[in-house]
Amino acid sequence: MDAGIATKENRAYLREKGLCLATAWLASGGYVLRTSHANWPVKEVAKLYWRLTEIESVFRIMKSDLGLRPVFHSREDRIIAHLMITVVAYHVSHLVRTKLKRAGMHHSWDTIRKDLNKVKRITTELPMSQTRVLELKLDQNLPPLLQEIFRIMGYEYDPRATQTKQERIRQKKVPQKPPDS
Repeated sequence: MDAGIATKENRAYLREKGLCLATAWLASGGYVLRTSHANWPVKEVAKLYWRLTEIESVFRIMKSDLGLRPVFHSREDRIIAHLMITVVAYHVSHLVRTKLKRAGMHHSWDTIRKDLNKVKRITTELPMSQTRVLELKLDQNLPPLLQEIFRIMGYEYDPRATQTKQERIRQKKVPQKPPDS
C-alpha cells in the first residue's frame, strides 16, 4: 500500500482482508485524514490539518489562558479594552512561539505557560517599628525551559536585577470596590 494515500487499490485490498482503511492506518500508528482533495499531495493535506489544529488551539488559549471569556465588565469601553488586551496578548505569544519554532523549539503554548506560572516573585516585609517596614522583593531563578526561551529570544535574565529593597510606612488595608461599580 502507498503510505498515506487512500487509493481504490488500497481500499480493495483492505476490503479483501476484512479491514477498513481507518482501522489499518490507526493500527499502524498513523493518522487518518479524510479530504475531498484527492489530488493534493499528502504533505499538503497534513500541513493544512496541523494548521487547523493550531487555530483551534489559539481559540482555546484566547478563551481560557488569556481570559477572553468570561467578560465581567459592563461598560462598553472596558469590554473593548479587555478584548484588545487579549488579542494583543495572543499576538505576542504567537510571535514568541514563531521565533522559538525557527530556533527548533516546538513546545506547545500550554507547556510554556505552565513553566511561566512556576516563576514567583517573593516579597518579604520586615517590621522596623509600629508604622515602618522594610520590604524586600526578589524574583526566583527561571526553570531550564524558560532559560532556553529567554536565550532564544535574546534576553538575559538576572533575578538580582529586579531585586528591590524599600523602606516604607505600613498601610492599613482598605477593602476595594469591585470593578465597574
